[in-house]
Amino acid sequence: MALPPDPYLQDRPYPADRPRDPNADTVLNESERGTDDMRGDAVDSLLAGPSRPLTSDEKDPAQDDPGRDKRTYAPASARVAKPPAPGDDKLIEQARTAPPTADPGEHAGDRSDPAELR
Repeated sequence: MALPPDPYLQDRPYPADRPRDPNADTVLNESERGTDDMRGDAVDSLLAGPSRPLTSDEKDPAQDDPGRDKRTYAPASARVAKPPAPGDDKLIEQARTAPPTADPGEHAGDRSDPAELR
């Protein structure tokens, strides 16, 4: 079985000067990864520019939208704790049954000075 001729090796005993991957030049340097200047400029221009007018499909729902409720502030004596979210009961039970640490100042993540607590 004969292999088809390789276009990169035509009449040459060694590989061609250009890479086999046609997209090899599009690979970013390590320092450029995670940045997209063109996308960043486009987003910045959208955020800095004036808002566009609503389309006819957006105007009808916007008229019926009551908006956000006003924020209410209650004195500390009138505040009520919210009930736990689903799944929080497991965390609460784990905290109740877990043994307490010997000294909070000895905890590996605590960088505070224990003298402040006395």
